[in-house]
Amino acid sequence: MKPADIISLAVNNMTQNKFRTAVTILGVAIGIGSLSSMVAIGQGISENISNTLVSNDVFTGMTVSSRDADYSNYGSLGNAFYDEAMVPLNDSAVAEIEKIPQVTVVFPETIKHAEIVFGEHKTKSNIKSVPALMGNFKPFDNMAYGSFYTKDNENSIVLSKAALFKLGIKIEGDIDFGKTTNGEVIPADSIIGHKINIVTKVFDPSKMNMDTPDIPVKNDTTSLTIVGITENNPLTAGMLSGGIFLPSLTCEKIPSVDIKLIYEIYNGIDSDLTQYNSVYVKVYNFKELKTVKNKIENMGFVVFSVGDKLEDIEKVFMLIDMLLAAIGIIAITVSVFGIINTMTMAIYERRKEIGIMKAIGATQLQIKLIFYIESGITGAIGGLLGAFAGYWVAKSASEAVRSQLSNIINTHSDLFVFSWQLAVAAVAIAAAATIAAAVYPAFKAARIDPLEALRRE
Repeated sequence: MKPADIISLAVNNMTQNKFRTAVTILGVAIGIGSLSSMVAIGQGISENISNTLVSNDVFTGMTVSSRDADYSNYGSLGNAFYDEAMVPLNDSAVAEIEKIPQVTVVFPETIKHAEIVFGEHKTKSNIKSVPALMGNFKPFDNMAYGSFYTKDNENSIVLSKAALFKLGIKIEGDIDFGKTTNGEVIPADSIIGHKINIVTKVFDPSKMNMDTPDIPVKNDTTSLTIVGITENNPLTAGMLSGGIFLPSLTCEKIPSVDIKLIYEIYNGIDSDLTQYNSVYVKVYNFKELKTVKNKIENMGFVVFSVGDKLEDIEKVFMLIDMLLAAIGIIAITVSVFGIINTMTMAIYERRKEIGIMKAIGATQLQIKLIFYIESGITGAIGGLLGAFAGYWVAKSASEAVRSQLSNIINTHSDLFVFSWQLAVAAVAIAAAATIAAAVYPAFKAARIDPLEALRRE
């Protein structure tokens, strides 16, 4: 038989029992649809979380400290915070870190506690000192509204949407962060360019009276202009933690009671040795993080970075992908057994046809090819339908999840990723699985004795 005849016979066999063929294709489509949608879910989870972490500067930043807390000894307040053998984290240390080739930004982390007041809204929060240079890097290079400040001495401030939510403010046209909180809805242009007050506690010697229990502090108010608003995300970390950012020199000028200084005076610690609590270090690429971390640790400092857990995070993603793929593979396996059963039943129904073909000279290979082609076509059609169904399942699930999470995150990206490579792979897997399922029935059909088959008929 010619190749065209083999293909024609295979197609003809499929059309003889349309219902059974349709059911077989449906079984393959369900299996492939389950597999492809599960993989799309796994890829979506991995990519969205990874992209969020990268955009939030998690994998390219680290915190350097000279403090090695020892909480095993509470005999004195200082023992819980200082290691006597620590290396001082001062300007000289910062200069040495800046000399590391892979380092792109180094700056001391200054955090102050304050009350934030915007109109009638107020909340207590930490404010963080961030240099204007960080406006060139993630996550500050793509602001939700406004822009990042450009000078370290600007009387400006940048807020995150989470910080606004703490104030009880929702931006008009944006998502509703908290349905349990009755916040005020105002347009972004009623925030950008407007003043916000930073209220800090400062030392007040006039209240140092042994006859009264008053704490010797008073309020000091600094007025700053809101120039930008950053996006918010449930995975916010790294530079975005806190949500309130000030230029470095501006933050230094804001008076505040220095708890660290009180600790040092109380314990007789030389302030020059502990000039900075911590220093933030940013590298060019997350692949260089471990190298830089090792160099800084060799200098005698303590380094913390979420990037250290990147390999563990990737393993978790891999396990999630494997688990979801396993669910889809189970569905495919069920389909394969269905095909084996269908093709085996077809052998008994077509014994006479097979006997005639062998009697007129058809070889065992040609008989097998008929079954392989028939199964391959069934698998390809089922795979296409399954990939199409998987795409719409993933898309629908993405819309459903996004609507449920709309009060937490503001995202327009697909939460589940269904790529064209996945669609092609789904069709290929379907065709390969169905052809593999036809091996036993094809082998059995090729072994039929034509005389025995014709005599029984």
